[in-house]
Amino acid sequence: MNNNQGQPTKQSTIDFPINQLIGFELKRSIEIVREGLKVTPRFRIQSPVGDFRLYIQNVEDPSEHSLRMEMVQEYMRLKMAMAFVFSFETDDPHRIFGLYIGSVLKTGAYCEVSSSPRTFSEFRPLDEKNIDPKLLKFLPDKIMEIDKSSTAKANALMGQSGVTVEKL
Repeated sequence: MNNNQGQPTKQSTIDFPINQLIGFELKRSIEIVREGLKVTPRFRIQSPVGDFRLYIQNVEDPSEHSLRMEMVQEYMRLKMAMAFVFSFETDDPHRIFGLYIGSVLKTGAYCEVSSSPRTFSEFRPLDEKNIDPKLLKFLPDKIMEIDKSSTAKANALMGQSGVTVEKL
């Protein structure tokens, strides 16, 4: 895609086929695990005001984890999210997931991780019935007007809550 001066322009993830987007996020997670690290749960959010990636610090306390997930949901509401990919890792069984949640389509994929030697299975598809119902309700159900001060407040709050925001 080029602008009118012939320079490449940034392509929104909305232009990516969904399976390619899920695959990209899964491959990114595989590289993290291959390096011996844990996957930090992350949301790749598609919004009319831009695309964002939010990283959620892992915590043991369920109430703290719940608070961080609520902050992500609020951020999606403020950014008028239209869809997102949620990437994460589980320990038992050891799997890496990439879930796409849009207003109509809800799908995903995962791969099994074997530890000795470290190998990764082919991507296996997931459909809506295999996705946590709480995640299916993460997208905002209504559009709201946003001003610069509420966006600045949301960005500041995210940084203090164990959730890191990256503009794509």
